[in-house]
Amino acid sequence: MNADKMIYEANPVLQRLKQPLTEEEYCALEEDIFDNGCSTPLLVWGSYIIDGCSRYNICRLWNLPFTVEYHPFKELADAVSFVCQLQLSRRDLTAEMRKYLIGRQYYADVDICVREFLQTPPKEYLETHHTLPAKPCRKYETAYTLGSRYRLAASTVLKYSRFAKNMDQIYEKEEELAARILSSELKISLENTGELAKLNAKELTALKKNIDNSHTNQIRYHTIQQESQRKNIPAVKKFVPQIRSIPAYDPDAEVSSLTLTIPSWISSVTRVGKNTAPERISPAARQKLKTELTALKTAADHLYRILEEKKNDDAIRS
Repeated sequence: MNADKMIYEANPVLQRLKQPLTEEEYCALEEDIFDNGCSTPLLVWGSYIIDGCSRYNICRLWNLPFTVEYHPFKELADAVSFVCQLQLSRRDLTAEMRKYLIGRQYYADVDICVREFLQTPPKEYLETHHTLPAKPCRKYETAYTLGSRYRLAASTVLKYSRFAKNMDQIYEKEEELAARILSSELKISLENTGELAKLNAKELTALKKNIDNSHTNQIRYHTIQQESQRKNIPAVKKFVPQIRSIPAYDPDAEVSSLTLTIPSWISSVTRVGKNTAPERISPAARQKLKTELTALKTAADHLYRILEEKKNDDAIRS
C-alpha cells in the first residue's frame, strides 16, 4: 500500500513533546505545501507519526501525496528521546518547553541506559560483580551526559526532570493549563509547579478560571495555596435562630478579670524600668508615660480605698 494511502495517528505521549505551531505558522505551512507539495518526509514509528503531524493533516485535507521515513524504535523511551532531541534543535522553543523537553529526555535516557546495561553489561562490571542489579542506577550518569550535551550542570538537568514530572501530572488533570505554561503564556517558577501538581483536576480548573478572571499571566504560590485551602473550608451551616440563655450573674467577674490583667501591667512596667535608659527617652515620650502612670496610680488608689472602706463596713456589721 502506498504511504499516502495509509492512516497514521499522533501518539498522545509523543505529541505532548512538540511545541504547537501558531495559527500564522500553520497557515504559512499549509500554503507552502499546497503550492510546492510536501517535500519533507513524515517520520513514522509503526502507525505513529513521530514528526510531521501538521504536514500529514494538511496533505490529508487537500488529498496531496507525501512520503514517510520509518524509524524502528525498540520502545517508547527511544521514541521519546528521539523526539526530544529533534525538538530541542528548534530555535523558537519557549524557555519552559526547553526545560520540559530536557527533563523528559532525561527520564527516557535513564530507561534506555538501564535497559542497555542489563542487556549488555560492561565487561569491567562483570569482572567485579557476580550478579546484575534488578534496576541499575543511571540517574547521575545520565544527568551528566545530558548536561554536557546541552551545556548545563547535572544538577540543572535533575531540576528540569522534576519540572517535567510536575508538568506531566498537571497535563493529565488540566491539559489547557499545562499547555499555557509550556507556551510561556502563563509564568510560574519551577518550584511552584510542584505545588501546582498537588492540586486535583477540579482545583486546577478553578484556578485557571480565577487566573482568567483576574487577567494575570502569573501563577504565584499564594494563589495555589488559596485554591488548595478551599477544600478545607467547612461548609456553611444554615442559621437556625435559638433562644439565648442568659448566663448566671457573677458578682466577681469584673474583679477577676482585672486581677488577671494587672500582673501583665506590672511585668511591662518592670521590663521598661530595667531595659530602658532614662537618658535616651525623648522628652515627649517621658512626659506621656508619666501622665499615664499618674492616671493609673490615681485609679488604683481610688479602687483600693473603696475596697478598704467596704472591708471596714463589713467588720463593723459583724
